Amino acid sequence: MDDYPISSNSLEKFYCINGNHFGQQYKEHLSDYKDWDQRTHADKWMVFSENMGTDIMTVTKREVMKWQGKPDTTNHT
Repeated sequence: MDDYPISSNSLEKFYCINGNHFGQQYKEHLSDYKDWDQRTHADKWMVFSENMGTDIMTVTKREVMKWQGKPDTTNHT
């Protein structure tokens, strides 16, 4: 199996399908997206190439909670 990501629109030409419709069908039915436990906030945490610079920073849950102004609920032991 090829693991190079491609858009659903690029499948139109080769398989004579509607790429937008296929993309929606995949998202809504084939990928289990509706059951994904992080779906409600995924749009805030998804990484898109246009939002990235040359460096990627790794953060802890504690740092994220601080940035969001939420109380620290991590275990300090």
